[in-house]
Amino acid sequence: MSDAPHRLPGWATAVLVRLLPAGVRGASIRGDLAQEWSERARGPGRQVWLAVEVARLGFHYGVRAAGRGGGGMEGAWGFAVRKMRRDPGYSALAVGTIALGIGVTVALYSVVQAVLLDPLPWERPDELVALFEGHEPRDVHRNVVNPGNLRAWRESGSLAGVEGVMPPQPRIVSSPGEPREVMASFVTPGYLTLLGVEPVEGGGFSPGAGGADGDQIVLTRRGRLELFGDVPEVVGRTVEVNGASARVMAVLDDGHLPFADGALILTAIPLADLGDQTNTGRFLYGLGRLPSDGSIGAAQAELSGVMAGLRERHPEFNAGWRVEVESLRTVLLGDLRAPLWTLLAASGLLLLVSCVSVANLTLARATERRAELAVRSALGASSRAIAGQLMVENLTLAAAGGALGTLIAWVGTTLLTPQLLTAFTIPRLGAVGLDGGVLLFAALVTGLTGLAFGLVPSFAAGRASPAATLRAEGRGPGRATGRLRSALVVAEVALSVVLLTSAALLVRSFRTLVTVETGFDVERVVTGRVNLTGERYRGSEPDRLFFTQLERELAALPGVEAAGGVQMLPLDGLGSATSFYAADGPVPPREEWPVADIRPIIGAYFEAMGIDLLAGRTFGPEDGPDTPRTVVVSRSLADEVWPGLDPIGRPLAINWDDLDPWTVVGVVDDVVHAGMDQAPRPMVYHTVRQAPYFPFMSVVLRTRAGGEGEAVGALRALVAELDPALPVTRVRTLDDFVRTATARPRVTAFLMTLFAGAAALLAAVGVYGVLAYSVARRVREIGVRVALGARGRDVVALVTAQGVRLVLAGLAIGLAVAAVAARLLESLLFGVAPRDPVAFGGAALLFVAVGVLACLGPALRAIRIRPVRALREG
Repeated sequence: MSDAPHRLPGWATAVLVRLLPAGVRGASIRGDLAQEWSERARGPGRQVWLAVEVARLGFHYGVRAAGRGGGGMEGAWGFAVRKMRRDPGYSALAVGTIALGIGVTVALYSVVQAVLLDPLPWERPDELVALFEGHEPRDVHRNVVNPGNLRAWRESGSLAGVEGVMPPQPRIVSSPGEPREVMASFVTPGYLTLLGVEPVEGGGFSPGAGGADGDQIVLTRRGRLELFGDVPEVVGRTVEVNGASARVMAVLDDGHLPFADGALILTAIPLADLGDQTNTGRFLYGLGRLPSDGSIGAAQAELSGVMAGLRERHPEFNAGWRVEVESLRTVLLGDLRAPLWTLLAASGLLLLVSCVSVANLTLARATERRAELAVRSALGASSRAIAGQLMVENLTLAAAGGALGTLIAWVGTTLLTPQLLTAFTIPRLGAVGLDGGVLLFAALVTGLTGLAFGLVPSFAAGRASPAATLRAEGRGPGRATGRLRSALVVAEVALSVVLLTSAALLVRSFRTLVTVETGFDVERVVTGRVNLTGERYRGSEPDRLFFTQLERELAALPGVEAAGGVQMLPLDGLGSATSFYAADGPVPPREEWPVADIRPIIGAYFEAMGIDLLAGRTFGPEDGPDTPRTVVVSRSLADEVWPGLDPIGRPLAINWDDLDPWTVVGVVDDVVHAGMDQAPRPMVYHTVRQAPYFPFMSVVLRTRAGGEGEAVGALRALVAELDPALPVTRVRTLDDFVRTATARPRVTAFLMTLFAGAAALLAAVGVYGVLAYSVARRVREIGVRVALGARGRDVVALVTAQGVRLVLAGLAIGLAVAAVAARLLESLLFGVAPRDPVAFGGAALLFVAVGVLACLGPALRAIRIRPVRALREG
């Protein structure tokens, strides 16, 4: 081991020498700190620890010194408050700048804490796992599960509990009150017990729910309010859902329910009643709980063994499929981490820019007060006392800014939460608020902010010599202070450029996303959903007859150019898919069958959506229930199955009810269904007249200009004529679906642009301030230049060149940092490289323009300097 003395970095030693007590005590404190510094592992963490310790010690001893030098602590704080009142303009600017940075940061932190940091709101949440099926040959992951497979996993005993849940689907509640559509999820009876959710009313499902104990439902608070209003007691009442009576067993507090988020009703259904590998497909999400001594790895290994046996017992159904066990927290929050942490980091950068801006402001103010501080020093005040008093003043500003910033954060979260709810579908976003943890964070950020912008001017004031300061008083501000302020402006510009470049990347990504070819035309298209319910529609035949009758009447609706319907609209969040193969060749192994989405349609759906017909025909009267079955396929499916061949007339075997071939009669263009950032999947369309499959239909109406209201009214009247008990629900324009699908990148880019704009404004003010400071210091020099014949443009060039040099220096540093930081944004970008030259170049040009504009004010002020007056005052 080396016997060399432990040493702190030079910057830490310089600060501590000024702020710690003189003599043996100060040296002892520095020695202890140096020893602990040397014992810590090298890395960024050690630097952060040292910065916090130096700030803590400086605050402690600096403030104590201020108290001893100014009539005690009460006098130091009172003097700071009086200073704020005497200079309201400076105080308002400083407090407002601090409040902006703190408010934005605290608001974003409140979201991150509620969503990412707080534990999930269920009993022992770390034990909860999500269960999926995956298909290795097709590279399919997180697929829904077959009920028979899920039941086998439950019976294996590998997990402490296994339950199933179906994603929310539209249901018609016809009693109590008028028929209305609500979102409901089927869950197995033990779903709430597995989560450990305690109802606020009632006791939950009974073990025999959906079977021997009859149909049972549980409502959320919002569902209770929508169905029953302010009725005092609802547990035990009967509700008619899709024509079947069910008893209300409990009411849950509003909150996130895994895989059932958005559902107002939970309906119990026994897992055994959902089918198995022989008679149904994959449509459940699995939910499990690890044993108290278990792990995800062990559960994965045990269930993989169970799945191997299921593949042997059901080779046709399970070939190529495997089980996937994942942490529920990872599944629910995984895709939220990147955008939320990115926004919090951006708010942190804005806070840093605010700190640097206020440090520059307080440094300028300290320069104006140098005579006052020099006289206090000459009268016996120590440098530590002066530095401490300035620190107290800065902490007072920080406290005021922190209080205002916390208010801004409260307003911000109130306004931001609805936007994030629309954009992110965030679990527990309703829990966002300024609780104790967020207020503690706000207090910590306020204190660190005060130290961050207060250390520089306090340290500079503590170093000043009283005699030198008084001698220089008549000659304007000193060069050392000017260099320090210039360095701070370079830092402001660099940080702002990082934010501006990040915003430019996200905006470019968003613009690329919204220009994706969707395959359909959103102009003048309105949709509404019809959901069949009641005893009248038991079985598929009544569904087919109703939709066939609706199909015949749609074309005659007034104000409509084309009308049709599809059971699952693009970008609506619902979907169904199955495997298939070309039946005009050898049958491939089951695990190699490709997968396509399948959509039943009615009427002129393709014309109403604006989907182009590329080959063959669409459906007509000749495609009836008693004729050979026909399909229209998408271009990507035709290219995949019959590359280079004409698909019209070829047979396609679809793994749905049976494998009897369907005949391809048409090919249409690809359509984006799952998301704007996902490639179109192969698609199979068939007419409802030949197979209805689902008891609901989204009607699509392409209207004449201004005819949306008339068309919707006519649709409601038509459905009421066919069945007065059926409402038309979810009336929306097609453009609404596209806006919802792009809400997350739009909100992220918008917030990042706001942060970048605020940072750029603060940096521009910093450039302006430094140049104005420089012009004030160089009044005599500029006067001499003008007296010797310098023209106005020469003076403008002189002043502007100084500002441009600062901007270019900050720009170079900022672009270098942004090139590294852009890699962290990669998961949020679509169609744009992390180092996109257009985004980087645009951000650079924009900031140069901002910098030049900031230079013009001081430059124009400089050319108004009169030589005689300048020489007289100099």
